[in-house]
Amino acid sequence: MYRVLSIMLGVILICTAFVNASPVTISFGLHTMPGGLDEQAAGKFQQYVSEMSDGQMKVELFPGAVLGGEKELLELIKIGEVDLVIFGDFPVATLTPDLAPMQVPFLFPNYDALFAVYAGPVGEAINKVFAEKADMMLLGVQRRGARNLTANIKITSPDDLQGIKLRLPEIPVWVDTWKATGVLPTPVAWPETYSALQMGVVDAQENPFETILTGKIHEVQKYIMLTEHLLSVYHWTFSNKTYRSLTPEQRNIIREAADKALAWANSEAAAREEEAKGKLVALGMEIVQVDKAAFAASVESTIKRISETWQPWIWDEVKEFLP
Repeated sequence: MYRVLSIMLGVILICTAFVNASPVTISFGLHTMPGGLDEQAAGKFQQYVSEMSDGQMKVELFPGAVLGGEKELLELIKIGEVDLVIFGDFPVATLTPDLAPMQVPFLFPNYDALFAVYAGPVGEAINKVFAEKADMMLLGVQRRGARNLTANIKITSPDDLQGIKLRLPEIPVWVDTWKATGVLPTPVAWPETYSALQMGVVDAQENPFETILTGKIHEVQKYIMLTEHLLSVYHWTFSNKTYRSLTPEQRNIIREAADKALAWANSEAAAREEEAKGKLVALGMEIVQVDKAAFAASVESTIKRISETWQPWIWDEVKEFLP
């Protein structure tokens, strides 16, 4: 009798503990301003995780850099104080500079080619270094948008760029690559770019459609050249320390929810690029097709020189994209 009662009591206690157990909480840090597509994608991930786990897993969002910028978030994910982070290029630039052809302008012809590199040996190598140096994994990459050139003259090939003063951020790889096309790279802070264009301090600038629109570049520039010279992405990373603490089912939920959120975000990004492009045309800007092969050819020797800073095998993974 006592044995039966003990077994029944044990079962009741186990069931009670299961019912009252707190859901697993995943902390999700973002460094960007609130309201962007990355935060919306994070919201989708939050929704999918809750649905797939029947509420037994919870995602807590920390948008707007409330946990710090990319540098601070990298330190936090290293020690498992934040579970999931959407980075820009910071972890690739700081942890894997010898595995980073993705940051070179004019190299990748389209997002399919870029994503294929992430899905292949380069992505695997990046993930290995991420694990070794930061105890994190790369869950996937999110499309941010292609950068395009604007000016008050039509530019279709590098021949049209000679002596053009191009506003660029002070990123050495960008400056070196653009210099090879014949432009005069001119560092100007983004908040000052509008007035620099207006006053003739610079002749041209480059940015994604959305940035061109919100920066009101259409008021001081006439033409948008479809150079699509750099394809920007966000990097979704997950703490290996947290991942090891999850059950196989919970790990699958994290991966499947991330895949769904990224698929939504990448589709939405393409649509938003087209929407911003249409608005710029309606505001008077003219879209100019360019000879992408000529641009790529003009920087090939520079890219080869930059590639000397990569691991030797990386060149074989990307050389096919040059003419």
